[in-house]
Amino acid sequence: MNTPSEPRSNPQLTSYQAEFVRQFTNEVQPGSSHLLVAPVGTGKSFAIAAAMAELLKTDRVVRALIVAPAALAPQWSHLLSRWGVEALVLNAQMLRLLKERGNKPDAWPARVFAISINLAGRSDVQEFLTTGLWDLIVVDEAHRMSARRSEVVRSLLQGTPPAALLLATSDNTTEAHVLERAKVIDWSEAVPAYRAQQEAPLLIRRTFSYKRSDEEIALAGHVADCARQLDRTRAAVLLQRADSSINALEETLVSWVEGDAATNQDGQVAEELLGKVEHLSSDSRLEAFKSLLHQLAEDRLAHVVTFCEYRATLDYLAAAVERDYPAFALHADSTLDQRSEMLTRFEAQGGLLITTTAASEGVSLNFVDAAIHFDIPWSAASLGQREGRYHRYGRSAPCTAYVLLDERGTRSQEDLHHGLAQRLDRVGDLGVEAAAFDDETLVEALLSSLT
Repeated sequence: MNTPSEPRSNPQLTSYQAEFVRQFTNEVQPGSSHLLVAPVGTGKSFAIAAAMAELLKTDRVVRALIVAPAALAPQWSHLLSRWGVEALVLNAQMLRLLKERGNKPDAWPARVFAISINLAGRSDVQEFLTTGLWDLIVVDEAHRMSARRSEVVRSLLQGTPPAALLLATSDNTTEAHVLERAKVIDWSEAVPAYRAQQEAPLLIRRTFSYKRSDEEIALAGHVADCARQLDRTRAAVLLQRADSSINALEETLVSWVEGDAATNQDGQVAEELLGKVEHLSSDSRLEAFKSLLHQLAEDRLAHVVTFCEYRATLDYLAAAVERDYPAFALHADSTLDQRSEMLTRFEAQGGLLITTTAASEGVSLNFVDAAIHFDIPWSAASLGQREGRYHRYGRSAPCTAYVLLDERGTRSQEDLHHGLAQRLDRVGDLGVEAAAFDDETLVEALLSSLT
């Protein structure tokens, strides 16, 4: 690494991104550590790519390694290419080819590499990675770092001279601060200030109301009664599935009745409730969802995304609309290639994308016209992850986000939805509520929302 220089200006960068590039490229040096705390969807990876491109072009960085979750590693190659930088995504076969050059520093060409944290954590891979003379190590999603993964990163910093370290996280409560003595660059205030200056809001939040039937309300009471007879952990699972969809509830009960629970009191309670679920004659929330889709289709909105928590709910929604709308389903079982192909087709053709919260992580949907939350996660951090898919850097036109709200629901349910929205308005607060519920308090909160 050589003398710092002013980064090259680029009109694509926001003010807070440009300030990060300026600060980081001026301060980075061998052995330095920085932690970038950036709310979901604010373009932290894009800004980091811009900074890396500047460091590479000025020869202050020759070899760089990006360590990221498996689903995100390939995206770094695309981001860097937008800045004229080629990056090689390492898999087992690429590593094999590099190893054939020998376990020595010159086995690593001068360029940027990206690798999944899981692969980097294999003992043989970790040992080989330490032979690289790294100038810069970037750790994406640093809040996911376990103690074991932290050791992997530390081992990569032991070169002579030591590599500079940049940790990137969306969670301002992360324990990544303790990984190294990092200088914190926090966007929690800069992002809302930047968005407040925009001429028109790019996110509009609305509720779409429906009314549960007497039959559905009675069933909710039975669910609550059943939960009170279960241990708190199992009760939390039951109530969360019931809060997601009737199909997720039924699938859970069936698994309990047919599994180990069938031999004990829990199994008897589950079987009794299952009988009531199987006789439910209508689903008012599903009908509201279909009505909203019809309304959006009449308004000629080309791209709509629907979020839910569980695969059972996703399958239920996909089956309900498959005759009327071109739908794409994204879930945890989708391979990286399937995800990429599906998202490319969705963006090109339009239609409805149904995705679980977990499967959508790391996906950019800044082109969608509307988002529907069929259910609501009980963590502000999870809801923030959803919203970060569509309310994110690069959006040029407004997106309307809908929450399906039961008019016959309790006040606690309404307060929950509004409270989550308020926390999302305070971008820097995302993640604060991520671990707020233990099983006991979660069960009580869920029971109050059902009855």
